[in-house]
Amino acid sequence: EAGLAAGAAWAAALPTEQFEVVGGWAVDGSTTAQMAVGAASVPAADVVVIMGGTNDLAAGLSASEIVVGVDAIATAARAADVMLTAIAPLDWAPGDAVALNDALAAHANERGWRFVDPWALMRTADGSWVSGYTIDGVHATDEGYAAAGAVIAEALGVAR
Repeated sequence: EAGLAAGAAWAAALPTEQFEVVGGWAVDGSTTAQMAVGAASVPAADVVVIMGGTNDLAAGLSASEIVVGVDAIATAARAADVMLTAIAPLDWAPGDAVALNDALAAHANERGWRFVDPWALMRTADGSWVSGYTIDGVHATDEGYAAAGAVIAEALGVAR
């Protein structure tokens, strides 16, 4: 909620006249397994947007282990629709981020979920950040989060 209130989260960029954030769970440093434990079903939710995996990579988890966590989040959320997003660029492991995003896209396709990469315009060809969009090589600037939120809002607005 602090990130939403401060406008420092991608969800803060969603147009409030079109989208209502009815729940969510985010704690810095959490793995997808921890996110799944923290996720709760929100009866009014039409779509769950899952963005996770960066901290799993930092903990040494493989893509196959990360998708288990992603599935657990989707199960806990119990929304009718799932949108899985790419993780943001990573300056300390750009190739790992690209490989995980490829695995996440394939997993979303296998599950019949939507997949969106809200970071595509902020990622260089090698998987690191485009200059000016990150504060530390992992997290986006406020402008980066706003840009990611705009991409997600556009993807959410596409009828299924």
